[in-house]
Amino acid sequence: MLNSLLLAAATATLASHNGPVEYAVKPGDTLSGLVDNYIVPEHDWHDLQRIWRVSDPRHLPARETFAIPRQWLRWAHEPAKILSIRGSVTLKINGRAVSPSVGVALREGAEISTGANSFATLVLANGSHIALPSQSHVILSRLRKFLINGSIDYRLNLDQGRINATATPLKNSGDNLIVNTPLSMTAVRGTQYTVAFDSVRETSGTGVLKGVVAVARTDGSLSQLVPARFGMITDALGKRKQMELLRAPELKNPKRVQADDLVTFDLTPVPGALGYHALLASDAGFVDSYSEQESTVPHFEFSGVPNGNQFVRITAIGEDGMPGLRQSYAFSRHLASIDAEVSKGEDGFVFKWSGQGEGERHYRLQIRQDIPDGKAIVDEVGLTGNEATIHNLPVGIYFWRIAVSQTDSEGSIENWTEPEKLTVLAPGGS
Repeated sequence: MLNSLLLAAATATLASHNGPVEYAVKPGDTLSGLVDNYIVPEHDWHDLQRIWRVSDPRHLPARETFAIPRQWLRWAHEPAKILSIRGSVTLKINGRAVSPSVGVALREGAEISTGANSFATLVLANGSHIALPSQSHVILSRLRKFLINGSIDYRLNLDQGRINATATPLKNSGDNLIVNTPLSMTAVRGTQYTVAFDSVRETSGTGVLKGVVAVARTDGSLSQLVPARFGMITDALGKRKQMELLRAPELKNPKRVQADDLVTFDLTPVPGALGYHALLASDAGFVDSYSEQESTVPHFEFSGVPNGNQFVRITAIGEDGMPGLRQSYAFSRHLASIDAEVSKGEDGFVFKWSGQGEGERHYRLQIRQDIPDGKAIVDEVGLTGNEATIHNLPVGIYFWRIAVSQTDSEGSIENWTEPEKLTVLAPGGS
């Protein structure tokens, strides 16, 4: 039943995106009163009487619904606000560059662009969130609320990149939340979805994560419904292709504490994926996203990730660059890296190490004989320097590793290097 209602509502939104707004007459309403309060000066009560076909302008049939042309209605600005910005974000208001900052109110005509590895998240007046990832440009072309019944009319023009939207369900039949690209129009009533425009491929894509959206030509004609878990690609010739979104990849070892210099993620491969996408954020809602990558293989390496609880959202990318379903994970970042090497010195084998991390650091050197988990013949703990020399190591095969034990504001952590093989030869051996 819910899906049927969403389908009907999405279709109606596109069909009436520039159509009239309905108004239910209230007791005491008069044509002159409605005109004085809600109609632009270019029209008077005679115009309303003509299109409504009522005989008495002072006595209107209560609770009856009439349509009013959208362009006749007075409206108020419904400013959006910046919730989060990261990296290189450009804001233009009335054609002038303005320094963007969290909390800034944005009216119609505002333009936002994100640079490489840069992000902005907006909140519309009805609570809908619009996230712009890297290399995206959007114009807030219409942000209005009609005074007569509170219907909203929000329209965004996306001419490069992508938006990720979480739309608050719309309440009135005259409400609009529309995203336009140079090739398509996407209308929603309340859902999670993505819209992208690729100027190189000359394609526009809409992917639906929850709910239902309607996709049409730029003039609103020939609308087609796209349900959850499906996407639609529109090319420069107007041809459309609907496809099932790829399933979300899974993150291997998601509970691992990320202690090394690079934060790394390995994903389960997804059949049919041409690539993968990973997005990092400081919050579970991905309002404050701060880094993203695309990769042709299910592996990612991020630098500069701050300590603390962080979040990663992973997606497989299908044909025509369509992102698939996504999955989010929390992970713990606690930088306590350790790198080590060994060399032959005059008086034995010299083990040296270094690493990044804050607080008090102690080290431990282990050497095991024959196999990586064999008998430990050396186990030096509580080392405070950056090297140790092991004397008189007999001929044989060994595996060695070094750990750092670190205590800082994040707590305590131990991080080991991977076991490395060391072969000790007899003097003169090869």
